[in-house]
Amino acid sequence: MTPYFVDRKTGTLCAVAYLLSSTGRNDIVTRVAHADNNVRVRELAGDSALTNWLRENGLSLDEAAFIQVVYVNESSDVVMYSAAASVALLVPTLTTGVWNLAGNEDGHRPWISGIGLVAGLASVGAGAQIRVSSGPDQKFRGLGNTNMIIGGAAAALAVHTMLHHHRVVANERAASRRAVSDATISPIVSTDHSRTGMAVSLRF
Repeated sequence: MTPYFVDRKTGTLCAVAYLLSSTGRNDIVTRVAHADNNVRVRELAGDSALTNWLRENGLSLDEAAFIQVVYVNESSDVVMYSAAASVALLVPTLTTGVWNLAGNEDGHRPWISGIGLVAGLASVGAGAQIRVSSGPDQKFRGLGNTNMIIGGAAAALAVHTMLHHHRVVANERAASRRAVSDATISPIVSTDHSRTGMAVSLRF
C-alpha cells in the first residue's frame, strides 16, 4: 500500500489534501503532489506553508499524519512476514538445489527432486509477494528478486532431474524388452519313442 496525495488516474485527493483543498489551499496540494506525490504527512514537517495551515486550523503534524492513514505499518507487516518466509525457504531451496545439481543429477532420488520443486516454487511465490508488498523499497525488492531467481533455478533443476530419471527408467525398460528378442520351444522325440522332452531356443 502506497499513499498518493493526488491519485494519478482519478484525481482523488487523500484525506489531508482534501482538507487543504476544501479551505482553498489547492496551491499547497498541487505543489506537494508535483514534488512527491507519495509523501507522508510526517515528511512535510519542513514545509512552512503546510505547517502554518495546520496551526491556523488547530491541527498538529501528528494529528494530520493520523488523518492520512497509517499505510506504512500495514504494508511493512506483510513485507516482514513475506521476508521471513522467503529467508526460511532459502535453506531447503538451496540445499535441494545443490543436491539435485551435484548428487541427484540423474534423478535416482525422486523425493529430493519433489522437495526441490516444491521449495523452488514456494520461493518464487514468496519473492513475488515481497515485490508486490514492498513498493519502492529497493532493499526488500532485492530480496524478492533473489528469492525468485534462486527458487526458479531450483525448480528448473528439480524438473530436469525428474525428466532425466524418467528417461533412464524408460531406457532400462526398453533394454530389458530387447534382451531376449526371440524365443522358440520345440518338442524332442526319439525315433524309438524312448525319450521325449522340450528344447528351448533363445535369440539375444
